[in-house]
Amino acid sequence: MSDQIQSNYHVLLIGIDAYSVKPLHGCVNDIDAIQRLLLGERVAIPRDRIRRLASPHPKSPHETTVDSKPATLANMRTALAELGSEKVAKGDHVFIYYSGHGSRVHVRTPDKTIFHRESLVPVDFNVLPNQCQLMLDFELNQLLQAITERTSAVTVCLDCCNSAGATRDVERDGLVARFIDSQSEPRLAEPLAVSPEIVRAERLRGVAAGVEECQVVAACLNHEEAKEFTDASGVRNGMLTHSLVTSLSAMPDNNLRSVPWARIWQKMRADVETRNPWQHLWMAGNLARNVIAGEPVADDPGLSIERTEGNSYRVYAGTLASITPGAMLAVYGDKPPKFPALDSDDDRKARLGDVLLKVTRADRSTSFAEADGAPFDLPPGARGRLVRSGTPARLRCALVPQSNELLTQLSSSPLLEIVDKSSSEVQLVRGADGSWALTDDVHGAKPGYPVLYTLRPENIDRAKEVLEHYFYYALPLRMATLCSDLLGALQVSLLASPKNLTSEEAQAAELPEATRGREFPYDLVAGDNFCIRVRNSSREHLRVTLLNSAASGRVQLLGDQEIDPNSFYVFWVQNNLGIPFSTTLPSGATQSIDRIVAIGTTALGRDLSYLRVDARFADVANATRGAGRDIEDNTTSSPPAEQWTATQTIVRTVRAAAF
Repeated sequence: MSDQIQSNYHVLLIGIDAYSVKPLHGCVNDIDAIQRLLLGERVAIPRDRIRRLASPHPKSPHETTVDSKPATLANMRTALAELGSEKVAKGDHVFIYYSGHGSRVHVRTPDKTIFHRESLVPVDFNVLPNQCQLMLDFELNQLLQAITERTSAVTVCLDCCNSAGATRDVERDGLVARFIDSQSEPRLAEPLAVSPEIVRAERLRGVAAGVEECQVVAACLNHEEAKEFTDASGVRNGMLTHSLVTSLSAMPDNNLRSVPWARIWQKMRADVETRNPWQHLWMAGNLARNVIAGEPVADDPGLSIERTEGNSYRVYAGTLASITPGAMLAVYGDKPPKFPALDSDDDRKARLGDVLLKVTRADRSTSFAEADGAPFDLPPGARGRLVRSGTPARLRCALVPQSNELLTQLSSSPLLEIVDKSSSEVQLVRGADGSWALTDDVHGAKPGYPVLYTLRPENIDRAKEVLEHYFYYALPLRMATLCSDLLGALQVSLLASPKNLTSEEAQAAELPEATRGREFPYDLVAGDNFCIRVRNSSREHLRVTLLNSAASGRVQLLGDQEIDPNSFYVFWVQNNLGIPFSTTLPSGATQSIDRIVAIGTTALGRDLSYLRVDARFADVANATRGAGRDIEDNTTSSPPAEQWTATQTIVRTVRAAAF
């Protein structure tokens, strides 16, 4: 590689283990691994193009090839500010990698309103008495904005927790969370004060959120926690870092700078979710961009495909990308850059012939297909596209403990797959009284969290029906992780509202955000009123369906609206402007958890009303009215083709006395 190519990379590595509170042990290992990859002959970035801020534990062995400074707040600010200075020129590439704790902090507005902001946690976050030194999201985003004004080739990787969400702050199966609750470790003397301009800067909410031209990769969703683990060789790493380094290193390419995210992303997701089913990697940006600080691209990356032999094709995407047995794929060359409208004349002309590939088997990150006709060779740059969904991916269920009676009952279901707890999506957990509690990644996931439903001993013969009902209840949640064409395009916020506003008042009102939670994005009291704002930050016109997977087991259709590019829409009850939604609790419950999902698509004629479910878990368990849904219908867990995106937020509701 020429010196000219080498000289236009700027790398900032930040790794922090030596926290005085909740120390970590894999973060400096993370930047060591990234550094070795970047210095290797297949990337070949010179040492003097890498800046390293590292705070390891004393006497712990780490890379010394690149000089380092402590990862203090001052050093982090200086390093990021330099990347936004004249030291970076147009056309340069900037790659930023942070591994350490993430946190959320109380922030106070001038009118005394208190809400949360996300932050990165420097090693000296608590050196000042009664004061946290944090890099809050709006400060980081302003620094990143300055960098993107110098160059558009910017990638930020964050192997940390960006918010508290549905926290799992205890060590489980050797997994340690990268999250510090700054309200308890240590407690702030008082909330940080910010200006009104910061409060109104909705596009700056969330670490690295809304910064144009910046590719952002995060270790988990906003309600989850990033974990670190010890691999078979005894080295501790974050799951994002381990999956990234191993996936890139496995590529056969001599030049890893030209490898796009599309070729490794599904494998990375599968690696992480296999080790920790409650952690899902997240990306804002285009999968067609190169991993190592690639330039922005407008191309549709498609699915990576290779012909292995005869009539056998390997597809580098599996069930996580909705590629399931029976799915049909069309194959294209490297032109046109963007796929035409599905099944249009232009689409059929762009395909490599009329023969489709039919998927015969699939795991989570890889699938295999055969030509549905005469086999054909693939040209360089060939891309696949899902044109017809296959069979639904089965729901992975666990019985804790195992029960032969239930196993026999559940094994007859075409929608369920019985697995061990570590790889399950939903569990039935037996209680001391013989009842079975329905739990998942949020419900019952931590002491004090409510379970979804409790199946009494007299209703145990309905276990299969209850879990099959969960299959449909969870369809919007599964789509929220599967719809990934327009990554990070939608953002959902709950706005507190008076009981009723006139349409004129609602149109002009500047409503505050609803009460943010410490464990969940929102903590509300039964009877609270709110409306829901959905922002479309993409450049596409999207039809957005808003659904609520409710604590009762119902899936409520809250609204359906077309939202213009770079704009937002506020949803009210049945689209009656000024009539807010109201939180409720199931009968007899003291708290509940609802999961609100926004699903967007460029296929404006697509109707997602089939996701609506009127039956409750109680209806199904007791075989009462509304209990049945025909499992032979055409509903699948795979989002249709076209371009899709989705996001979700979690709302906990409690009785007033429980607060």
